[in-house]
Amino acid sequence: MDNKFNLDELKKYLSDYEQASSSFTLEDIVLSKDTVKNTNKKTETEIIDTEVVKPKEMSITDAFEAIKAEKSENEKENTDLPKQQVVLEQTKTEVEHKSVEITSEIDNKRFFDTETFESIKNKTGDEIKSSLVDFANGVEEPDDGEEPVVFETDLTEEIDDFESPEEKEDILLELKKMNSSASFKFYLTLILAFASAILYAAVGMNISIPAINLDGSSKLIVTLFISLSVLASAVNINSLFKGAASLVKFKCIPETLLLFAFVSNAALNICYLVNDVTFGGKYISFDFIYILLLLFNIMSKKIMAKNILKNFLIAASDGQKTVVDRPQMEEIANDIMLETGNGGDILYATKSKFVSEFIHNSFKDFELCSKPSGFNMFLSIAVLILSVIVYILSKSGAHAIAYAAGAFCVITPALFTFSFAVPIFINSRKARKFGGAIVGSESAYALEDAQTIIVDDSDVFNVALNGIRLYGDFSIDEAILYLSSLYNTVGGPLKRLFIDMLGEEVVSLPRVDEIYYHDTMGYSCLIHSKVFVVGNKNLMSHFGIEVDDSEFDIVYKQKQKSVLFVSYDDKLVGVFLLSYTFSHGVSKAFSLFEKDQMNVAIAERDANITTELLHSCYKANDKGLFKVMNFRTARNCFGKFELKNKTPSLLLSNTGLKGIAFAYHGCKSILFAIKSSGIIKTLSSIMAIVLISFLLMFSEPGADLPSQILFYHLLWSMPILLVSFFSK
Repeated sequence: MDNKFNLDELKKYLSDYEQASSSFTLEDIVLSKDTVKNTNKKTETEIIDTEVVKPKEMSITDAFEAIKAEKSENEKENTDLPKQQVVLEQTKTEVEHKSVEITSEIDNKRFFDTETFESIKNKTGDEIKSSLVDFANGVEEPDDGEEPVVFETDLTEEIDDFESPEEKEDILLELKKMNSSASFKFYLTLILAFASAILYAAVGMNISIPAINLDGSSKLIVTLFISLSVLASAVNINSLFKGAASLVKFKCIPETLLLFAFVSNAALNICYLVNDVTFGGKYISFDFIYILLLLFNIMSKKIMAKNILKNFLIAASDGQKTVVDRPQMEEIANDIMLETGNGGDILYATKSKFVSEFIHNSFKDFELCSKPSGFNMFLSIAVLILSVIVYILSKSGAHAIAYAAGAFCVITPALFTFSFAVPIFINSRKARKFGGAIVGSESAYALEDAQTIIVDDSDVFNVALNGIRLYGDFSIDEAILYLSSLYNTVGGPLKRLFIDMLGEEVVSLPRVDEIYYHDTMGYSCLIHSKVFVVGNKNLMSHFGIEVDDSEFDIVYKQKQKSVLFVSYDDKLVGVFLLSYTFSHGVSKAFSLFEKDQMNVAIAERDANITTELLHSCYKANDKGLFKVMNFRTARNCFGKFELKNKTPSLLLSNTGLKGIAFAYHGCKSILFAIKSSGIIKTLSSIMAIVLISFLLMFSEPGADLPSQILFYHLLWSMPILLVSFFSK
């Protein structure tokens, strides 16, 4: 056939297929092998296996559309025909045989296990005809009373969400601006904290500072401390405003405690300036501690901003991503629970071209870091009440204000926000190293109850071809072409194997009709109106196809080797020797899942993939954590594994299952670090308020009180830092 497109020849080609298809019905397929043979004998018209070459001027799809448009003028005539004849004409049109491009979706695939196949085959008379009509119309019957399965083909001010790849550069620019702003505030606060530390050390140790006569004027010292505090507060004004806004709503966040610390310190400094009061001839200043608290707060925001930017580079990278989908499928939750033995949340490792809602989910870190706390409100009220008690006992307003300033500086969690940000960043950095990303700390909380992750078999196994044996006149090109067409439709690890074996000159695949999956055995389907069977020896026996077992006895004895038998038109045409191995990084992923006690269930589409094969590839200490699901349950999950154009995600990876495993492991570590730090912070705050109350109620504040508070913070920061840096 010439490369030049010829519409008349293509019409003739389709007409021949219509004539051949009209003599071969679905009844011939589902009854029995002998019936199929008899029908083939009755069929005198052979299918013309004409190669359709894609023209340069016009695509084959356009040619079909042209023919369809030409035929549409005659459709009105069908309205005058009897209803039965119209149905027959429609059915005949639907079974026209035409090539399908590799990249196109095949919308006629329907999967049934062997039990369903046999139940239909054993029907007779009107029951068969009724079933055939249902099959032609795409209607499936319930199996064992179950529903039929249908395969459906400020710094913290949030910026606009990432909703399309075209927005990548704009979002990246916004995130870089946010990081620059955080860095500027951090370094400026660091300079002010350093200056405050020098001033505090100079006053406490009587060290002279050039150009400043500290002995000449005590008010100069107070003025310098006030100036540094006010400058640091101005740099971090957004945090203080946030604390004030929270207080208006009768809520208390960490920034609210910072606001109380600033106000009480400012009031104490005003007392020094107005009344020139002292404590034992000394001035007590908590400004240095307050500025340090501001420094750790802005440092935490800087760390979180940098983490969002780094994760965004993975989320916005080219290529499809493996993402974790959490929505529960209640209709199969019980089946999965019985399969795995776990009743927790179920995760699905699926694919998406684009990850949406990334910015929104990531910015939740700032909200969780500043989460209102009833315990903080309780501490604040307790400090205010105790300050009043101190005033009553001491009859000194300055004494009460000093108590309040010191108490707020000691109960404000110096490293709590820091202990929130650091574990997120460290574990996210480790996940990014292996191609994974944790979409904010919200992921850690959302995945806390997850106990099972369901993965596609194509994400776990690679298949290598070790040998081929062909029979009869069936060529290797035909075998690979037909196998590619079947597995391109049903998916699984064999799809990648056979599609990669196709030559570059192949632009289309033959159509595959009436696909049946025979549980634990393989597939049967129609190609060119003849039965094409692919599977193991049991499936060949099921179809009455003889296999000389002695020829393959040595094959069965080889470790991790599997045999794929192929028959066409009731004849064994080929045998493929295959070996299954883990995809790159899967062993490491499984080891992390085992460490986290995460149950992994594999949804298989390939009869050669069994739990025994899985355990031979990965030697688990607890084999109960990893298993292959039976097809009856797995088929309900296949829709989850179809490539999505856009989906939100808790975890994402551009390296497949390995990146997801590291991200999930990071979530477990983050959750442990945050909860542990919270317990440490609670204990330290309770002990702090008890100690400072004891000291100030029964004695006058001493000049070394700020140093004691610093030492107290340092003491409790050590376990927090240990948990933060080593929870990974």
